Amino acid sequence: MKKSFLLFFCFSLCHCSLFVTKRDFPQIRGEKLPDEVTSEIVSDLNSRYAQIQNYRSLSRVTLASSGEAHRLRYVFVMDPQRDRMRVEVLAPSSALTLQLLFVHGKDATLLLLQDKVAYQGEFTAAEMEQFFGIRGDMKDLLSYLTASIPENDEKSFNGYTSPEAGGIVHLYSDDNEMYLVVDGRSHKLLKMMVKERGEDSVVLESEYAIRDVTVGDMTFPANLKLHLPEEDIEASVIFQMIKVNDELSEKLFEINIPSDYTVRDIP
Repeated sequence: MKKSFLLFFCFSLCHCSLFVTKRDFPQIRGEKLPDEVTSEIVSDLNSRYAQIQNYRSLSRVTLASSGEAHRLRYVFVMDPQRDRMRVEVLAPSSALTLQLLFVHGKDATLLLLQDKVAYQGEFTAAEMEQFFGIRGDMKDLLSYLTASIPENDEKSFNGYTSPEAGGIVHLYSDDNEMYLVVDGRSHKLLKMMVKERGEDSVVLESEYAIRDVTVGDMTFPANLKLHLPEEDIEASVIFQMIKVNDELSEKLFEINIPSDYTVRDIP
């Protein structure tokens, strides 16, 4: 099993053993919603994602696995329109930068500042899984952080609810790769479960807080939990700052590898 460079590097360093657990989507229950009602809910989730031209956040993250926990801070800067991203990993209680990841298109550079090592190479879905423990691309990562769903013409959903569900709607994608729990009144995403194409078990589960952070005319969850069942890892994320659609300085994406760093290919 791959160990992540970035999101879970603490567990790589301490050589924690990770136990695989299997999880499936909940069984379909309740009455099927009319297609137009389901389409309206999905459209609102798509619209929320489409409004994000760029994204910045500072968060405190607690990573837990096999009885051990590590705390770090993360700064995400994401510019999906130009297909670029910067992720900075900070010490939990100081401004010390531990790692820096730059992604532009299919090119990635990862700096390990304590080791004075720079990794460079292609950034594909495999590297996304290696760095973050999740499968997908930058759009998927932004979706998980913002409780929104990018529009996908190839994916449609069926919705179900029942009187005892208290207004909660359950959405199942027709390709059996995504399950969503949504507030049927506000269309707020409460939970997401994702399967890998062709796989039976869940590879990612995210739960979003009821409390929101308002940024302009948009709202985002104040905190979330990401669970990777196959790796028995849970990340609790508390957002301290979120900004969207501000002008991003080009300096944020400049890559400067110090002359005393060892440069290696991404394995």
